[in-house]
Amino acid sequence: MGEVYRARDAKLGRDIAIKVLPADVADDPEARARFEREAFSVAALSHPNILSIFDFGQDKGVSFAVTELLEGETLRAKVAAGALPARKAADYAEQIARGLAAAHSRGVVHRDLKPENLFVTKDGFVKILDFGLARRTPTGRNETSIETIGALTEPGVVLGTVGYMAPEQVRGEPADARSDIFSFGAVLYEMLSGQRPFRRDSPAETMTAILRDEPPEMPPGTHRGSPALERIARRCLEKDPEARFQLARDLAFALEAVGETPPARAAAARPTGEASGGRRSVAVLFFKDLAANPENAHIGLGLTDSTITELALVRSLLVRPTAAILRYRDRAVTPEEAGRELGVDAVVDGSFQRSGTRLRVTVQLIATSDGRSLWGTKIDTTLDDIFKMQDEVSRRIAQALEVELSPADERRMAHASRPSGEAYELYLKGRSYLLSDTVEGTKEAITAFERAYDLDPHFALALVGLASAYTRMGF
Repeated sequence: MGEVYRARDAKLGRDIAIKVLPADVADDPEARARFEREAFSVAALSHPNILSIFDFGQDKGVSFAVTELLEGETLRAKVAAGALPARKAADYAEQIARGLAAAHSRGVVHRDLKPENLFVTKDGFVKILDFGLARRTPTGRNETSIETIGALTEPGVVLGTVGYMAPEQVRGEPADARSDIFSFGAVLYEMLSGQRPFRRDSPAETMTAILRDEPPEMPPGTHRGSPALERIARRCLEKDPEARFQLARDLAFALEAVGETPPARAAAARPTGEASGGRRSVAVLFFKDLAANPENAHIGLGLTDSTITELALVRSLLVRPTAAILRYRDRAVTPEEAGRELGVDAVVDGSFQRSGTRLRVTVQLIATSDGRSLWGTKIDTTLDDIFKMQDEVSRRIAQALEVELSPADERRMAHASRPSGEAYELYLKGRSYLLSDTVEGTKEAITAFERAYDLDPHFALALVGLASAYTRMGF
């Protein structure tokens, strides 16, 4: 319904794109209304994975929108040749999920997500296009509402593209963020398998399949050895909205855990402005065992995981989750390189030596921008006193980043779990076993968590570990 021209912004000296309504639809009130809705929907958003709009208006009866110029090709062109490599599919999927999360956080539901509306630039960035069917939903921010297509259509009207619509859209019911997640699942399935999950001979049969059928098993080898990605796609494609991922943000975290985001895109996706609330950001790399003893692998993981947990108690800090740094477990990388890839201000780089129950822990905080050491220390401790050590480390890191601990932060840190050293080490072993992502490893994890809980019935993290292990057994 639009024609797009390449143009030159003489004032700012940059190439841009201008989208106009073609003459044959310019007199159609609904076409003009949809065009305007798209402009307002996109203008409410600002994210690296969403097309940016610079201007909108009319000139001599011609409705136009000025946007950034994209060079590359649509995702449809990418998947036309067949399935994508798993790593590339995971990268594209994570970017799409982050763009959707930004839109949903502003109350904008796309409602027409498909490969034709996803553009891959020459630099590998994915941009979500065409918010013409977007619908604004309440976000609790007291924003000024704009009239969207949701307010202009009658109940029971089917909106979207056959093959990518969620079951509730097929039935003409209201669509919400989880409907976009279903459409996302169809796109991810197609990237992994090279085929649409519900494709049939006619639109009516396709819509029936969306309502009744499960996506077929992917041919062996099409998802390039990444069953985790297929599980994510199938969860998105659940018929019941309650059974899908409920938030695109959680979907992005799940994809991040199985993918590996290239450095440039990680930096572009770094939270800024309103999204980060002006907070400083930090990542914790795996603590290295200087003795390289495989029997102490769980200690390195545990120090890392618990430091992340402790820092996350500081509300004014953004801390990358454990899943985000798994890629660095067996990979040699400098702290500043990891910081750039993860898009954070600073990186915690640590090591340890163990002798019986005693530990000597070395911790440094490295600035991502220039590799400077912002703070460092050596601490002698035991597994029983490790929490006291982590309290001190967390406070010193916050100070080095010029983050002030609020009274609420202090209370949260003071009331964090303090189990016995033996129970805690069993918990760390359970966490380490879970990373194997195998049935055998998960069984070992369950045993470790149960033993930890038997030793300390007040150790809540042991129960959390059990819950995680049993959930994985279900998969």
